[in-house]
Parts: sequence; C-alpha cells; structure tokens
Amino acid sequence: MKGMLFMKKNMSCGIICGNTLETNFGFNEADIGCIQLKMFLNSQFNGLIKNGVERFYTNCNIGLDLFCAEIAQNACNNQADLICIQPFENQAMKWPDNYRERFYLIHEKSAKSILLNKDYDIRYVYLSEKYIIEHSDIILIIKSDSDKFCLAAKYALTLGKEIYMIDSDSLTLTVIKSQLINQESKYC
Repeated sequence: MKGMLFMKKNMSCGIICGNTLETNFGFNEADIGCIQLKMFLNSQFNGLIKNGVERFYTNCNIGLDLFCAEIAQNACNNQADLICIQPFENQAMKWPDNYRERFYLIHEKSAKSILLNKDYDIRYVYLSEKYIIEHSDIILIIKSDSDKFCLAAKYALTLGKEIYMIDSDSLTLTVIKSQLINQESKYC
C-alpha cells in the first residue's frame, strides 16, 4: 500500500466512511469517480492484507460503507476476515432492494456479525464507529466532507491508533499524525 508502513501480523483495520451524498458521484456506482474509488480501495485493501491486516471492521451503512465492505470482503479471499458491526437490528429494512440484498449477503459471508442494539437508535451508528475504532489497530477513513472524520480521527488518536485517510474524490491517501489534528488542520 503506497504510503503504508510495514505492519506486523495479526493487525486489524477499522473502516469509517463519510456520507455518500457528499462525494462527487453520490450513489451513482456507474460514475467514473465511483469506479475509480472502488479500484483504488481494492488496491489499498489488498496492500493492507499483504502487510499484515487479518481483520477488517465495518458497520455496513448504506453507500460508501457498503461499497467498502464488499471490496474488503472480496480482497479478503480467505486471507483475512470481515467483521460487521451492526448498530441495530433491521438496519437495512428501509433501504432500496438492491442495497438491502447486498447488505444481507455481506453479513452472510462475513466471519462475524455483532449486533449492538435491538431497536433503532441513531446513537448506535456512532457507537458502532466507536466500537470499530476501539477494536482496530489502524483506522482507514474514507473522507467526504463531514466533520464526523475529525471526531473519529481525534478519538482514534487518543487511543494511539494509526490513521490513513483517503479522499473519496481526489483518491489521495494521507497518513494522519496527532500534530495534524487541531483547530487549523485541513483535515478537521
């Protein structure tokens, strides 16, 4: 993975994604920007596996999170596990059919699925990201334009996590260091 340091074995990677509607392509998976992002992510996930990542954590939210879960699952190919952190039961119940089917297929094929709460509560979406950060050695943030990344990055840094941020539109990979996360930072 370009820009990635050599890692030890048995590492885990948490995937935190931005709002799909804040990307240049939105939910249009036929858009060249989305296609390029998926190809870029595939190479990054393969690089992470090659460098010692054996588990990926995701919450499979609709959009970027779902795309990443599919790509990570395909990259795992018996070399790594995908663990789905489901914020609440029936998370995908009101989604369009094609996304709902993909969601259930990912969960069916995943190594493990962890349900945080039975009933819908928006707080559990954030708690799923907290869980992902706490259980991962490194954090891969796919950034759109949301302040959520600043909060996720700051929390991950307080726990001493390595953070890699991919801009969903420019396809740039940035290693985030604690000194970059402050009031003036271009990342927050």
